[in-house]
Amino acid sequence: MASRKGGSRTRKGHRLFSLWPGRRRGPKRQAPKPKPRSRPKAKGTPRRAAAATPRTPKRAARRGRRSWWRRPLQAIAMVAVMALVGGGVWGVRWVAALPYFTIHQVEVVATGLGGPGMDREAVERRYLAPHLGEPIFSIDLAALRGEVEANPWIAEATTARHLPDRLILRVRLREAAAVATSGSRAWLLDREGRVIVETKGAASAALPQIRLRPSQRGWSARPEAMHRCLRLAEAIRHRRFPAADEVRCLSLDERGDPVIVGAHKEGIEILMGRGGYGEKLDRLAAILPDLVETKRKVARIDLRFKDQAVVQGPG
Repeated sequence: MASRKGGSRTRKGHRLFSLWPGRRRGPKRQAPKPKPRSRPKAKGTPRRAAAATPRTPKRAARRGRRSWWRRPLQAIAMVAVMALVGGGVWGVRWVAALPYFTIHQVEVVATGLGGPGMDREAVERRYLAPHLGEPIFSIDLAALRGEVEANPWIAEATTARHLPDRLILRVRLREAAAVATSGSRAWLLDREGRVIVETKGAASAALPQIRLRPSQRGWSARPEAMHRCLRLAEAIRHRRFPAADEVRCLSLDERGDPVIVGAHKEGIEILMGRGGYGEKLDRLAAILPDLVETKRKVARIDLRFKDQAVVQGPG
């Protein structure tokens, strides 16, 4: 066989050192094109949501074959949860109704003196004794507290359970500090000058008496005016002047300031004004003996002015 000029050559499209001669070369791989650089996005720019891959019929069929057993399991789980919740509620009610959690002891902790027919024993008898023998968890503590505080003699109340069988009530009782009268009506006042109750019987003579004219009856509902009278009564008691048998009662002037009625044997009215009652009583103690010695007829002494005492005669 004659050889071609120029020596032996490999055929075009064949590999020289291929394991299987005559195998054609595949197409040359091209270098990947560089991706264009994207511009940096501004902060706060939302990313575009990825497009959802369309679900093929075969994929949907396989998904349906895999999830047929999930629905019964979900139903069984839901029924189990409902059974657990219902059983828990029933169990709590059953435990709460046990005789172990029945009220056998009640306790009242009271501060303050209270008033007629309203002391610690009366509070226990009226508000706690009816609950003896009841389940302790059946007591509405907020409702019980509201019922107790509705009593005018009780300023504040707190309730508590002490497991397993004790109910506790703490109260602060109001104390009658004075009595305001107007005609046939009378009101008991606490230390702040607020009305506790309207009393029908005779008030205690040991309480300071505040007498109001019929036109001043509305002042009994003004705590600030009543409180000024109580401050004056406290200053008189502290200094023991004027003497208790020389003061007939306290009253109010046209501005709602306290007035001492019946001071000394002459029955003098003393206008006290507002505040500084201790200093004004000292000033009164300095001038009153001189007025008595001179036998001057005095109907009123006005101490409302600073460092002065205005003496007025009758008429």
